[in-house]
Amino acid sequence: MELGSTTSLSFGSSLNSQESKGELKAVAEQFEAIFVEQLLKAARQSTLADGLFDNEEVETYRDMLDKEYAKSIATNTSLGIASAIEAKFSHFLDKE
Repeated sequence: MELGSTTSLSFGSSLNSQESKGELKAVAEQFEAIFVEQLLKAARQSTLADGLFDNEEVETYRDMLDKEYAKSIATNTSLGIASAIEAKFSHFLDKE
């Protein structure tokens, strides 16, 4: 699952219900990963002092690492955000 790539849900398309539910799950997991990434970013900004090795390069790699952590957490751990999104929007798919 890549955070940069987005999957568009077209509720009126000719996709079957199973494919649409799969897309909904993927989008819900992507949203959960973005939420976790923002949470990690906010936690990193809450430091009280400057570190010895704080520079732009370290910050870039730390951001990349946070994205990977966020994807891993969203994929392997259930925070309930993705399942809540799926539950909320699945009734739109059932109407097709």
